[in-house]
Amino acid sequence: MKISDTSKDFESIKEIQHIELVGNELKKTFYLYFKKITNSNLNGDINKKNTWDSLINKYLDDFKKESKKYKDFFSDENMEDYDTLGDAKVFKSNLRKECPIIHKTLFSKMEELQKWKEDFAHCKPQELLDIFLNFLDFSNDYSEKNRNTDYNAFTEIENFEEVAELSNEEDFVLRNVIGAGIRTTIIYNLYPANFCKSVRRTLYGLYFLTQDIHERIPSRTSEFIMIDDTISSANGRNSTRSLRIEHNYWYPYNLFMYYTNTIYMLLEEEFVKMGISLDKNYRYVYVNMFLELICSENSDYVKTMMGGDQDS
Repeated sequence: MKISDTSKDFESIKEIQHIELVGNELKKTFYLYFKKITNSNLNGDINKKNTWDSLINKYLDDFKKESKKYKDFFSDENMEDYDTLGDAKVFKSNLRKECPIIHKTLFSKMEELQKWKEDFAHCKPQELLDIFLNFLDFSNDYSEKNRNTDYNAFTEIENFEEVAELSNEEDFVLRNVIGAGIRTTIIYNLYPANFCKSVRRTLYGLYFLTQDIHERIPSRTSEFIMIDDTISSANGRNSTRSLRIEHNYWYPYNLFMYYTNTIYMLLEEEFVKMGISLDKNYRYVYVNMFLELICSENSDYVKTMMGGDQDS
């Protein structure tokens, strides 16, 4: 679908029949990509267990280093200090330097982020702090309540109804500044057992896993991506700039979690066959790893989708 469209896609993708269709396609295509990724990373080692052990260990190590920065900055003690002392300006200043996703976005060279940088610079510190306190409180309460939850038993979309609240624009969104990508990246790094990050490469991964059924929705495109048709129109009919295929940053988070949870269970099943045990505390790190590996298998296509820019 196009960013400028107001299609009926959002209505159709929530229908049970469509959810079952997507789920079945994920299960079918998963095995093709799992085999492809395995073969691509063997590097002369015919032991598939060693191959995946190596991939998993590297990805977990990288994640732990990155997530520590989030846990340090967004600790309960830090956030309570910003809140009770009324240090919203200090929070915004420190957020620029100490929150990895904010820092990376601010210093990205991608032209498309220039408007975001301007909006971030002009947003009110107290509004910014309030939004962060809201979604951090929600994610903390949710993770605490589901500390011992068996997510393998979450086989229905209704099981993820509570996380749909994270799409609440009034409480958890600061328009044009804090959206799904930043919000879910942060809570994923804080609580990887409960949340997966809904960003470009995870949604691109879901796009590749479901390519054969894209024509089944009203716009006859994928529900996981959007064509950014606002660039060329803003630059005139003779613009030579390429259209970008954006991830669908309006995608319902409960649906996203349902599908990523399905992928985890498929991964776990394959890893058990190999004798690999997964740590439930990093449930969605494994999913994120797999979706990123799918994007790596389609790197040329991803580059084209992004108009030749792969900064993030």
